[in-house]
Amino acid sequence: MKLTLKSFIYVVFASLFTFVSCVEEANDGAQNAGEELSAVSEQAASVNNSLELLNSLHEVVEMDLSGIQSEMENHVKYLKSGVSSVDATMATLQLQKNVAAVVGELQADGFESLSRPLAKSVKSWLGKDFVTFFDVAVYRGKAHAIAKNSALKFTEQYDIIDAYRSDVEAGLREGVEVKELDSVAAQLQNNISKTGEIAANADAILEELEVECSVAIEAMLDESAEFNAETLKKANAQAAAQVKSAEPTISSLAASIETMQNQITSIDSRLSKLEADVEELLGMIQSVTFLSDYSEDYAIAYYEMEDTKVSAPGKAYDGKNQRDAAGTIALSYMVRPASAAVAVTSNVVSVVGYYANQIQTKAVDPSQFVNFEVQGVQLTNAERGIVTVTLSHDLKDDFYYKATGAKCALFIATGKTDVSSKFVELIPKDNSTTVYVEGLKINTDDFEIDEGQSKTLTATVNPSSATNKTIKWTSSNTEIATIDQYSGVLTAVKQGNVTITATTNGIDEWGDNLTASVNVKVNPSIRLGGPLYVEEGKTAELSLDFPPAMNVESKVWLSSDETKATVENGIVTGVAHTYSVHTYQYNPVTITCIVNGNITLTHEMSVAVPQPRQIKLNNYGDDVKSVSMKLDQTISLAGSILPANVDPSLFRMTYESDGGLGWIDFSSGEIKSPGSVGGRYVYIKVKDIDKHTYMKTFVERTVIVNVEPYYVKSISFADVELEPGANVTLVPTFTSDVSGKQPTNTKLIWESSNSQIATVDENGLVNALGEGDVTITATATDGSGVKGTCKVTIAAPWKEFEVGQYVVRRTNGEIDFFSSSTDAKNNGTVVGVVIYKGNPRVSDTKLPSTCTHGIAVGLGQGTSGLKWWSGTNNAEPYNLYKYTIYCPEDGFVSPVGVSYASGSYYRNDYGQKPYGYNNTMLFKTFMSKYGITSDLVNNLNNYNVQLPNETSAWYLPSIYEMYLVYQAYKNNSLDSTLSAVGGSTLANWQYWTVSEVSGNENSYAGTLNPVTGAVSYKQKTTTSSLPYTRYVFAF
Repeated sequence: MKLTLKSFIYVVFASLFTFVSCVEEANDGAQNAGEELSAVSEQAASVNNSLELLNSLHEVVEMDLSGIQSEMENHVKYLKSGVSSVDATMATLQLQKNVAAVVGELQADGFESLSRPLAKSVKSWLGKDFVTFFDVAVYRGKAHAIAKNSALKFTEQYDIIDAYRSDVEAGLREGVEVKELDSVAAQLQNNISKTGEIAANADAILEELEVECSVAIEAMLDESAEFNAETLKKANAQAAAQVKSAEPTISSLAASIETMQNQITSIDSRLSKLEADVEELLGMIQSVTFLSDYSEDYAIAYYEMEDTKVSAPGKAYDGKNQRDAAGTIALSYMVRPASAAVAVTSNVVSVVGYYANQIQTKAVDPSQFVNFEVQGVQLTNAERGIVTVTLSHDLKDDFYYKATGAKCALFIATGKTDVSSKFVELIPKDNSTTVYVEGLKINTDDFEIDEGQSKTLTATVNPSSATNKTIKWTSSNTEIATIDQYSGVLTAVKQGNVTITATTNGIDEWGDNLTASVNVKVNPSIRLGGPLYVEEGKTAELSLDFPPAMNVESKVWLSSDETKATVENGIVTGVAHTYSVHTYQYNPVTITCIVNGNITLTHEMSVAVPQPRQIKLNNYGDDVKSVSMKLDQTISLAGSILPANVDPSLFRMTYESDGGLGWIDFSSGEIKSPGSVGGRYVYIKVKDIDKHTYMKTFVERTVIVNVEPYYVKSISFADVELEPGANVTLVPTFTSDVSGKQPTNTKLIWESSNSQIATVDENGLVNALGEGDVTITATATDGSGVKGTCKVTIAAPWKEFEVGQYVVRRTNGEIDFFSSSTDAKNNGTVVGVVIYKGNPRVSDTKLPSTCTHGIAVGLGQGTSGLKWWSGTNNAEPYNLYKYTIYCPEDGFVSPVGVSYASGSYYRNDYGQKPYGYNNTMLFKTFMSKYGITSDLVNNLNNYNVQLPNETSAWYLPSIYEMYLVYQAYKNNSLDSTLSAVGGSTLANWQYWTVSEVSGNENSYAGTLNPVTGAVSYKQKTTTSSLPYTRYVFAF
């Protein structure tokens, strides 16, 4: 009983409220017959099902009531204690609870519009006791709906974030980190979990309410049970009294049964009325709509052509065929509701129509009506409610000639109300097999032809499948040209203009013949020709052509303007140009020749300014097609335009290049320092300033400029002496094929004659391995094949020492080396630590001749606010590099030791060689010459540590020597070595060097951090300082 009632109540009440909604829509639709009421027809089946369900419910209720009555009659003796009353109460409460559960499900599924009226009806039906269960169910439904919608929303957002995260991991999106997306996703997951908690909390609260209701019911039952037990115990003694006391209960239950039977009767009455309403509604036609087979909303009225030739309406006979108006028109309509479509076939159906070329704004005149008769109505699609109406008609020829239009509409008389469609436009269409001509084109444009010549004309008829493609040709003036009307052969008769017309013999769809025309100019057989231009001071000859049989007795030549051009015996002489500064073009002069006194021939010519014919280069011959130049050379491709009488204000030379010649002067043709080797095309052209040329091909000359490098002519080296274990980078001296220029490509291939004694790498670094002589050979790679050799002598060690050892000045001034700090301090004065073992004088020739063994760094360092320049003297040049250029007699090497590239600094060729002594001496010489002071040099001069014999003076390190300090710190624990003898350890800071920055020599000096090896730069201003510098010496 419980499940049956629940399922029936859910379905029946849902259907009932849906049906009520449909009935209201249907009533609205009935007031406007033009609207479609498809919703009603679509709900008809649902309503019928609802009626069957209600009938089933009726039977179930009757069965249940009958069972209850029978059961009570069989158990009257047990009603003495009022048990039946309690059972009835429980049945009512159980029914309420079941219905409440259905309402809750409707709420949770989103059918609030159904559950609201259902709840209202059930409340009034079952009474106030239902309120508690109903509210519980509604609140639970709403809570679950909120939780469900929120979870869907958060889940959709989580899916979007998850997809975005995949894109980020795949590298498809920038600017977002995965961890940010994970944070958002975690928050969404938390929200999803919370939606579940909301539903769970709602369930807990509402279940608590249900429990309270159930407890109350059980308490009532317990009280009844106790009453029943006591009553049963006293049954034998008080039977008559108990039966009497049970009679009110039985009467009450009987009244309840009667009340439920009355309710069932009321339901039967309502069902009967609903069935009648539905039956009437299903038979009611609400609207009828025309269905067109075309994108535009129109219908087709077919016709066929007859062979009989008659005159068109209102016209004289014009060869047009009569149209057969007999036939039918089939129109399709959609009926709403679809179930009513079958009723159309049994109702009175009529079609009315009228002639109209425009929108009807007033009553239709009877003469405008078209007679339509309905031949039949067929239901062609019952499911969609589509019917086809077949009509006969009496459409007039004016309709088929498109002299007027026609419209029609469908009317249906249902007996209760009349329904009509809107008026539909009718379009005539030929249904016969004739293929009409749609287009005609002559296969040539306007043309000229000489007297006596012939030409065959053709034309194309469209479509190619036209039934009749016959063409007739005619001439507008047969005295000038004739044409055969069938073959299209045209014959030129005499000079003049004529129009040739082609006409179709197969009419188009509306009975018209199509035409096409072409214009023909007939020229005389004698002709005057020649060039269109003649230049000032030059002549041009005209030609007079005529048939051989013609007798030319006289020729008279005339010029329309002899101040511009003269003519004699067909020879035209240019006097002055006819160029117009307003139109930027040449105006013509007309030359006339009168033949035999009666034939006049003309020819137009323009007089042009002298035209460019040749480009001549000043420094190269006319046949030169390529020239060569060195990288930093300058050449000139300047020249002139020939002939000499060409006006330079009207024409001038210009230059273009295929790229790579950024230093070309495109006005003068001077090419200076191209920058890189290779061949480039230079296009030398004549520019026409104001369109004074008439020539189709213009003067141009192409020259290939081959930019060549300076090739190596010789490579030489100074001999080198080394000790075993030492190394040195060889410094070559170059000459090139041009005196005073260094080779462009100085890269060399190095080779040792005996790799057991010494090896050499790709940079020319020689490592001494054993005693003896070895020859190092360097070969140029620029294609010259030039070689140079260096003799390297490796002799027994001067003294035994290694990088990282202490340098000690003994009391007698001799130099010595020790590994132990104790030994070093006990044998003299410690002055430094070895950072380089090799011959620094190979690179730095300014060093004393005894300094061929190595370099050491001092124990102390300059500190506190050191500036490259100090004082207020701003004399130029401000950089040491310029001094080596301005004062080459002093023999200093360039101090540039750091190059800048792509945001970082690196040591260049100079930076890989120890040039600190050269640069320091250059610094001091510069200061002395220009009166400039420097903190760096001042601090160096104040560093009064006495050095051993056979050493250089203290000097500032170059970028490479400061790099050697970093290598000793990194590989030989320089800081610990210095600290052990009381020296100053290195700071993690940039240190000054005496190397300038390439390209920024005037502003920056290179710096290096001896702890990290990082290379950078610092401004050489009087306000820019660094806290540290270090001093070195060679030995």
